[in-house]
Amino acid sequence: MTDISKHPILREISTVVSAIESCGASQKLTSAVILASSLYKSAEALIDAQAATKEVQALARRLTPADIDGAIVDRRFHRLPETAITICELTLRNGAKVLGHNYGSIDPTKQDWAQGEAAAFALAREKVWELEGYLLRERLHAAQ
Repeated sequence: MTDISKHPILREISTVVSAIESCGASQKLTSAVILASSLYKSAEALIDAQAATKEVQALARRLTPADIDGAIVDRRFHRLPETAITICELTLRNGAKVLGHNYGSIDPTKQDWAQGEAAAFALAREKVWELEGYLLRERLHAAQ
Protein backbone atom coordinates (compact mmCIF):
# COMPACT_ATOMS: atom_id res chain seq x y z
CA MET A 1 0.00 0.00 0.00
CA THR A 2 1.22 3.47 -0.85
CA ASP A 3 2.25 5.86 1.92
CA ILE A 4 -0.07 8.83 1.34
CA SER A 5 2.27 11.19 3.16
CA LYS A 6 4.71 10.90 0.24
CA HIS A 7 2.26 11.80 -2.52
CA PRO A 8 0.61 15.25 -2.50
CA ILE A 9 -2.33 14.23 -4.70
CA LEU A 10 -3.22 11.36 -2.38
CA ARG A 11 -3.05 13.66 0.66
CA GLU A 12 -5.39 16.14 -1.02
CA ILE A 13 -7.88 13.48 -2.10
CA SER A 14 -7.82 12.02 1.41
CA THR A 15 -8.52 15.47 2.86
CA VAL A 16 -11.45 15.95 0.46
CA VAL A 17 -12.92 12.55 1.36
CA SER A 18 -12.62 13.30 5.09
CA ALA A 19 -14.22 16.73 4.67
CA ILE A 20 -17.14 15.29 2.70
CA GLU A 21 -17.67 12.53 5.25
CA SER A 22 -17.70 15.02 8.13
CA CYS A 23 -20.50 17.08 6.49
CA GLY A 24 -23.16 14.41 6.78
CA ALA A 25 -24.55 11.50 4.81
CA SER A 26 -26.93 12.91 2.19
CA GLN A 27 -27.24 11.09 -1.15
CA LYS A 28 -25.19 13.75 -2.97
CA LEU A 29 -22.47 13.68 -0.35
CA THR A 30 -22.39 9.90 -0.40
CA SER A 31 -22.01 9.97 -4.20
CA ALA A 32 -19.25 12.55 -3.89
CA VAL A 33 -17.45 10.39 -1.32
CA ILE A 34 -17.71 7.35 -3.58
CA LEU A 35 -16.39 9.36 -6.52
CA ALA A 36 -13.52 10.80 -4.48
CA SER A 37 -12.69 7.35 -3.08
CA SER A 38 -12.54 5.81 -6.55
CA LEU A 39 -10.33 8.69 -7.69
CA TYR A 40 -8.08 8.02 -4.71
CA LYS A 41 -7.84 4.31 -5.52
CA SER A 42 -7.06 5.05 -9.17
CA ALA A 43 -4.37 7.55 -8.23
CA GLU A 44 -2.91 5.14 -5.68
CA ALA A 45 -2.84 2.32 -8.25
CA LEU A 46 -1.12 4.62 -10.75
CA ILE A 47 1.53 5.65 -8.23
CA ASP A 48 2.11 2.02 -7.21
CA ALA A 49 2.42 1.03 -10.88
CA GLN A 50 4.96 3.80 -11.48
CA ALA A 51 6.98 2.66 -8.47
CA ALA A 52 6.91 -0.95 -9.71
CA THR A 53 8.01 0.20 -13.18
CA LYS A 54 10.97 2.06 -11.67
CA GLU A 55 11.97 -1.07 -9.74
CA VAL A 56 11.83 -3.17 -12.92
CA GLN A 57 13.81 -0.55 -14.83
CA ALA A 58 16.42 -0.52 -12.08
CA LEU A 59 16.82 -4.28 -12.45
CA ALA A 60 17.04 -3.94 -16.23
CA ARG A 61 19.91 -1.45 -15.99
CA ARG A 62 22.74 -3.87 -16.47
CA LEU A 63 25.04 -4.84 -19.27
CA THR A 64 24.79 -8.13 -21.10
CA PRO A 65 27.28 -9.93 -23.34
CA ALA A 66 25.07 -8.86 -26.26
CA ASP A 67 25.53 -5.20 -25.23
CA ILE A 68 29.29 -5.63 -25.27
CA ASP A 69 29.31 -7.45 -28.60
CA GLY A 70 26.98 -4.78 -30.02
CA ALA A 71 29.47 -2.07 -29.05
CA ILE A 72 32.20 -3.72 -31.14
CA VAL A 73 31.97 -2.89 -34.84
CA ASP A 74 35.36 -4.17 -36.02
CA ARG A 75 38.21 -6.36 -34.85
CA ARG A 76 41.71 -6.66 -36.27
CA PHE A 77 44.67 -8.73 -35.20
CA HIS A 78 48.30 -7.69 -35.52
CA ARG A 79 51.37 -9.85 -35.03
CA LEU A 80 54.64 -8.25 -34.09
CA PRO A 81 57.42 -9.49 -36.38
CA GLU A 82 59.93 -11.98 -34.96
CA THR A 83 57.85 -12.41 -31.77
CA ALA A 84 54.84 -14.41 -30.65
CA ILE A 85 52.99 -11.26 -29.57
CA THR A 86 49.45 -10.85 -30.87
CA ILE A 87 47.52 -7.61 -30.53
CA CYS A 88 43.76 -7.37 -30.92
CA GLU A 89 42.41 -3.98 -31.95
CA LEU A 90 38.67 -3.50 -31.41
CA THR A 91 36.81 -0.55 -32.88
CA LEU A 92 33.75 0.52 -30.94
CA ARG A 93 30.58 2.05 -32.40
CA ASN A 94 31.75 5.55 -31.42
CA GLY A 95 35.12 5.07 -33.13
CA ALA A 96 37.11 4.44 -29.95
CA LYS A 97 39.84 1.80 -30.18
CA VAL A 98 40.51 -0.81 -27.51
CA LEU A 99 43.57 -3.05 -27.47
CA GLY A 100 44.21 -6.47 -26.01
CA HIS A 101 47.41 -8.46 -26.24
CA ASN A 102 48.86 -11.92 -25.85
CA TYR A 103 52.56 -12.53 -25.38
CA GLY A 104 52.32 -16.04 -26.76
CA SER A 105 54.92 -18.74 -26.66
CA ILE A 106 58.51 -18.02 -25.72
CA ASP A 107 59.53 -19.73 -28.94
CA PRO A 108 57.69 -17.97 -31.80
CA THR A 109 57.98 -21.09 -33.96
CA LYS A 110 55.74 -22.93 -31.51
CA GLN A 111 53.12 -20.19 -31.25
CA ASP A 112 49.45 -21.17 -31.62
CA TRP A 113 48.21 -18.03 -33.37
CA ALA A 114 44.53 -18.90 -33.03
CA GLN A 115 44.96 -19.24 -29.28
CA GLY A 116 46.91 -15.97 -29.19
CA GLU A 117 44.15 -14.17 -31.08
CA ALA A 118 41.48 -15.61 -28.79
CA ALA A 119 43.39 -14.53 -25.67
CA ALA A 120 44.09 -11.04 -27.05
CA PHE A 121 40.43 -10.65 -28.04
CA ALA A 122 39.25 -11.77 -24.59
CA LEU A 123 41.47 -9.18 -22.91
CA ALA A 124 40.29 -6.39 -25.23
CA ARG A 125 36.66 -7.41 -24.72
CA GLU A 126 37.11 -7.17 -20.93
CA LYS A 127 38.21 -3.57 -21.43
CA VAL A 128 35.02 -2.91 -23.42
CA TRP A 129 33.01 -4.20 -20.41
CA GLU A 130 34.75 -1.59 -18.24
CA LEU A 131 34.09 1.23 -20.70
CA GLU A 132 30.46 0.28 -21.31
CA GLY A 133 29.93 -0.07 -17.56
CA TYR A 134 31.22 3.46 -17.08
CA LEU A 135 28.93 4.79 -19.82
CA LEU A 136 25.91 3.05 -18.29
CA ARG A 137 26.66 4.47 -14.85
CA GLU A 138 27.09 7.94 -16.38
CA ARG A 139 23.72 7.68 -18.19
CA LEU A 140 21.99 6.53 -15.00
CA HIS A 141 23.55 9.38 -13.05
CA ALA A 142 22.48 11.94 -15.66
CA ALA A 143 18.92 10.59 -15.59
CA GLN A 144 18.55 11.23 -11.84
